[in-house]
Amino acid sequence: MEFAKAFITFENFAELLIIFNFIKKYFLFSTIQLNLNFSCKKIQKELKMAIGFNTESNSNGENKKLQIPVDFRHRLILGETGSGKTASVITPIMLERMEKNHGILVFDFKGNYHYTIKALAKKKQKLQNIIELGKDYGSFTNIIEGLPVEALDKILRPLLGHDAKDKFWEESAIQLGVSVLAIIKYMNELVNNYRYSYSFNSLIEIASDAKNLKEFKKDVKNTVNKILNSSADYSKELNIIKTIMGYYKILDKVADDFSLDRMVDDNEKTVLFSVISTLVNPIASLRKESVNIPEIDILKELCKGKIIVFSLNDFDLNVLNAIVSAVFYKIILFKMSYKDAPVTIIMDEAQKVLNNYFELPLDVLREYKVDVVLATQSIANLKEKLNSDKVEALLANLTHKIYLNGQDMEVPKHHAYYNGQYYKLNPLEFDKLDKFLAEREYQMSHTKLKNLPFSHNSIPVVYSKLSDTKLLIKDQNLQAIGKMDFFIKKYKKEDLAKLFPDILKLEDEINQSRAIEEYLRNESYKGGDYDYY
Repeated sequence: MEFAKAFITFENFAELLIIFNFIKKYFLFSTIQLNLNFSCKKIQKELKMAIGFNTESNSNGENKKLQIPVDFRHRLILGETGSGKTASVITPIMLERMEKNHGILVFDFKGNYHYTIKALAKKKQKLQNIIELGKDYGSFTNIIEGLPVEALDKILRPLLGHDAKDKFWEESAIQLGVSVLAIIKYMNELVNNYRYSYSFNSLIEIASDAKNLKEFKKDVKNTVNKILNSSADYSKELNIIKTIMGYYKILDKVADDFSLDRMVDDNEKTVLFSVISTLVNPIASLRKESVNIPEIDILKELCKGKIIVFSLNDFDLNVLNAIVSAVFYKIILFKMSYKDAPVTIIMDEAQKVLNNYFELPLDVLREYKVDVVLATQSIANLKEKLNSDKVEALLANLTHKIYLNGQDMEVPKHHAYYNGQYYKLNPLEFDKLDKFLAEREYQMSHTKLKNLPFSHNSIPVVYSKLSDTKLLIKDQNLQAIGKMDFFIKKYKKEDLAKLFPDILKLEDEINQSRAIEEYLRNESYKGGDYDYY
């Protein structure tokens, strides 16, 4: 390079090229000529760069910005752990879609990407558009609300194991689950304020205990008979009643096969509870309020341009597919009503939810202006979950394939390979303080968190979940410095005012925090609904 810079003083760059070509022409030895040819090209390249030419943006594109049209033809990002999938590709996609005012849905399997999303949203002045799902202090949604009964089999089947020896239990459990949910769905159409909601929570409550199941059957039969025996005109409800009784027959058969009244020995008891456990055990973590209470409609919020972060780290691995597939089924069924609203769905660790029972409807989603971005370590990961035909179909519908270094392709560090060219990647990252400030601003405005003291021992803090009833207190480095009972879950705002009437009047957060701590230490509040450790 120093040699090249020495010639920059020549007035005409073209004259330099003539000089080098003249030297090359009169070297007769092939080895010297070959070496000089390489050196001359290198010097020419360095000279061009020195006077303002960018020769790196050549046919291999290695210094070009990776730009892919938003054509709703979907993307697949492949690369090993540490290759830069998140910071160098996914987060820039997030930024691009925020700028284009897309509704964005991110499935956060690790549970920590929401910090980056909020920092990015704060930078783009879109923090108010963030909605968190999957957390006790986030927004709630009923993941199966509005879904037809036909979708239930497809959602439940992947959850209940695939052992050929247990097919009898699996089929019985699926019939039990679908029939209970179907009856609940239509009973809510038949009568007002039915005691059970159409949700996984209701299914688990009914099916987890043989006595509950028996009482459910009795209640359904009595309710229907009461309507049929009444003098009122029930002609409009007749089709609903017929549907309910159709599923009741299925439920009746499954339940009668393992009836409590016929439990005369341990073997029959084992049979009954095998069916119940086959259904209930795999879906137990779906009982959380966050996926059973219809506070928000995911699709409607996406079509308003909201940014939804669905944290899945608190759920058992086997139910992740049920959550994701339920969301996709809703989008397929109802997106036509919002066809012009662009939506982007981002799913890292895609292999965790893909299986042969659930196929991403990518061709349909393209028509509905829904762009799906999947990321995984390698195609081999997909082949572990899908048969060869389904892998081939999936790859065919993921038009834009972006390779980072990994099993499928060796790619230089901080680079990506796309469409025959290499591109230099520029990671989009935020430090812990940026994430902390965004998280704190978000939590202080969040309806379920804003009454918390956002200072602890004079230190600004934020909160994250530790368990169903406790929150971790985190400092500016997002490190845990304490824990606290999550009393917000148990008390409404007006109840908090009654519990700590004087303390909550304090506007200063530091004094509020200290006052609550002092109150708890001195008064030893009994009941354990609120506590500092």
